[in-house]
Amino acid sequence: MKKSALAYLEKHTARLKNLGVEEVVAKVFDVNEPLSQINQAKLA
Repeated sequence: MKKSALAYLEKHTARLKNLGVEEVVAKVFDVNEPLSQINQAKLA
């Protein structure tokens, strides 16, 4: 999961920089497994 989140972040950070955005600030969080089960999240 973390690997795909970081790939997503890298892809869209590059896209935003190409549009002229100079700084992108992002946070990647761990998945809250118990909450994801309650909400029936579709986790890969």
